[in-house]
Amino acid sequence: FENNVFAYPVQAAIDTHGSNGGFCGIRTAQAASGWEGISSFTFRHNVVLLGNASATMLCENRPGGFANMTLDANCYWNTAEAPGDIAFPTFSNDRDNTSFAAWQAHGKDRSSRIADPMFEPSVNPLTRFNKMDPRSQCRSIFNPIDTSRAGSTLA
Repeated sequence: FENNVFAYPVQAAIDTHGSNGGFCGIRTAQAASGWEGISSFTFRHNVVLLGNASATMLCENRPGGFANMTLDANCYWNTAEAPGDIAFPTFSNDRDNTSFAAWQAHGKDRSSRIADPMFEPSVNPLTRFNKMDPRSQCRSIFNPIDTSRAGSTLA
């Protein structure tokens, strides 16, 4: 997953396993199926925006399931929590939570940030995540997709 905005999911922004009743931003169980020692899941240059104080940014149902995942250059923000309280999974039991610094110490999201993406206001709910304020710390790591080149290319 690259260059996406995952904003205010009801259960999980990406749910590749199915709901277990918990709330998380990104749920990755089936995407992380490989135990071959290579990355089986890549998540980078994304913005994850939550608004739930009990949310964990990432969830994985198997102990050690994050070992073969590549996560980096992402922007995480939870409007319902102070930046230091945003929860990330531990590596001893992926259902428990830890700090962003401890998550990074395991080699995950080393160039990612916890920062307000500062989306510019929009009266149209369909475009409310289209533009970031030029002062946003997330602008340097998020690479928006050029939608002008998307769609039919028939002449």
